[in-house]
Amino acid sequence: MMLNIEKSIKNVPTKRLFLLITTIVIFMFAGCMKSDQEKQFEIGPNIPAASGIINYETTENGNTKIKIKVKNLALPNKVRSEASTYVVWVISVKENSLPQNVGVLKVSENLSGEINTLTPHKEFEVFITAEAVGDVNKPSGEHLLKAQIIKQPKN
Repeated sequence: MMLNIEKSIKNVPTKRLFLLITTIVIFMFAGCMKSDQEKQFEIGPNIPAASGIINYETTENGNTKIKIKVKNLALPNKVRSEASTYVVWVISVKENSLPQNVGVLKVSENLSGEINTLTPHKEFEVFITAEAVGDVNKPSGEHLLKAQIIKQPKN
């Protein structure tokens, strides 16, 4: 009986070390699997104080989930007198297609905004325009912020 207790006591540090190493490896592996990527927007000359980032990742069904955050983005009517909102557009860089309106970017009084949206494209350009209304079919304004997304193949 004494022998079993001694073995148990001697194995406690080993078991803890094993658990610690296993936990670290699991977290490292989970971190490597995360496919979320980030890119800075290019800022147009009419909004020099603005900044923006786009996070994107592939969903389970193969679409691309997009999250856009902007700061110091002037209210739309300050950029273009007839504008009342910002519209986010996506256009494929592989196909010869038209830009697709994927949503309205609402800007708060503190000049920041955020939008989450989806696209079926893997390689695309995202750009933001100031528009009179949000449900337009084609962009009429200048590309104020833009970013090109080219996903890297997984190894």
